[in-house]
Amino acid sequence: MYAPTSSASEMTTPLYGSGEAVCATCPTPKLTLTGNTPVYLEVAVHPYVESGWKASDSLDGNMSTSVRVQGKVNHMRPGVYTLTYIVTSSCGNSDTARRTVIVGDYTPPRISARYQDTVTIEKGDVYDVREHIAILDAWTDSTFLFDSLKIVSNDVNTSQPGIYSTTVVTKDSYENVSNTYVLTVVVEDNSNSSVKTLSANLPHVEVFPNPTSGIVSIRSDFPIRTTSVFNSLGKEVYRSTTNSSRTHLAVKNLDHLSDGLYFLKVELVNGTTQTQQIRVLK
Repeated sequence: MYAPTSSASEMTTPLYGSGEAVCATCPTPKLTLTGNTPVYLEVAVHPYVESGWKASDSLDGNMSTSVRVQGKVNHMRPGVYTLTYIVTSSCGNSDTARRTVIVGDYTPPRISARYQDTVTIEKGDVYDVREHIAILDAWTDSTFLFDSLKIVSNDVNTSQPGIYSTTVVTKDSYENVSNTYVLTVVVEDNSNSSVKTLSANLPHVEVFPNPTSGIVSIRSDFPIRTTSVFNSLGKEVYRSTTNSSRTHLAVKNLDHLSDGLYFLKVELVNGTTQTQQIRVLK
């Protein structure tokens, strides 16, 4: 087997090309691809790695180093790409094989709390679950995600104080289904109290610049406790804890991250968390 890189994908049943005979008395080479076709590649995560091929005939022997590959794969752009492999023997006979690489979004969107997993509203208030959740996805805009939002269950009764819940799910434009998220809703009656519960009085978090070339600043109404960055697969790739309880502005160096979309999660000293999308472009 010959491959131009040191990495190889999962091996499967070899794929044979279609030979073309120019010299009827000479053998036709056999070109065999190793690995999968089609190949499904997560967009903007990892570049395409060729899994290799084998080529030979009874006259020239091993011809793997003589295989020419036509076509390229852009892992930063969704699409269907075709790679064509050609080998030609010393007598002019050839064999051809093709591999399809489909670059797409295979990571489902994620629903989380916009501020907290439990929200408190006043009796008689208007309640809309969309105002209390955040939906993150690398390649589908928020309008589509919220339009696709499905309420699985909802027992919230704003006319009656109590503890309720709303369960929601959504999907992105690639038909990836999100996690099932449950928001707890507390309905309170403070009509006879001088103290009102104001769930809307939540801290503001600003992240800039976005996109960033590596340095990002985070500004918040409340002091920042921890900062975490996750890639589109949900893996934590950066984490920082602030020692001072008075840090309202934090500057983070994300220069080690490659280009792509990430999710930045900020935890404040008051216990609330906020998550925002950031894009690294160098």
